Amino acid sequence: FLTPDQIGDCLADTTIVISGDSISSEFYHNLIHYVPQCDKHLVWKPTYKGPTHVKRMKMEHPFGGINVRALEMNKRVIFVSDFNVAHLIWENQLRYLNAVTIPNIEQRWISILKSSEETEVQGIYYAGYPLYFEKYKHMTYDRMVIANSLLEAALKNLSFSVADTFTPLLSRPDASWDGNHFLQVLDKLGGASKMVTMMLLHQICLSR
Repeated sequence: FLTPDQIGDCLADTTIVISGDSISSEFYHNLIHYVPQCDKHLVWKPTYKGPTHVKRMKMEHPFGGINVRALEMNKRVIFVSDFNVAHLIWENQLRYLNAVTIPNIEQRWISILKSSEETEVQGIYYAGYPLYFEKYKHMTYDRMVIANSLLEAALKNLSFSVADTFTPLLSRPDASWDGNHFLQVLDKLGGASKMVTMMLLHQICLSR
C-alpha cells in the first residue's frame, strides 16, 4: 500500500470531488481517516436526497453542481461518483439508466469539460458493490451486474476510468454488515472497504 505521505504528495496539486450516496462515501471516509491531511483536497457532494422519480432525476446534477473554475487553484480535478446506482436499483428505476441517468451524466460531463479551461479533469466511476442477502427490495446481485455494465459502457465513451469495487468484494459477503455496505469496523472505518479505497488510490496515484 502507498503510505499516507506518498498519497499526500500525489494529491498535492489535485482536488477530488466525490459524489453519490453512501457507497461512494465509504471512499471519502476511508481516505480522510488514512490521510487526514487530504481533507483540504477533498470535496464530498452527496447527490442522493430521498426517493427519486424521472423528473427529479433530470434536474439533479450527477456531480453535485461543482463549479470547476472555483477549483482551478489545483492542476487536476478528479470526479469520483457511483451515480446513486444502488438507489436506482432499490427504487426499481433501473430501466431509467439509459433513458434518463446516462444522458444526464453525458450532458453534465460535457459542460464540465467545456468550463475546465486549463485544468486537467478526470472522471472515475466508483462501481456499485456486489449485493448480498437481498435485504432491500429490488436489490439483487444480477441487477447490480446489469447496472454496472450499462454505466461502465457509457462512461468509458466519456473517457472515464472505472474503480472496480465489484470483483474484489465478490468473495467477501462476510465483510458486509447489511449485504450492501462494507464500512463496518470501529467507527465504521476500514475493513474490506478500506481495501477498495487503497486500490483506487493506487489507480489515481500510479497512473500519473
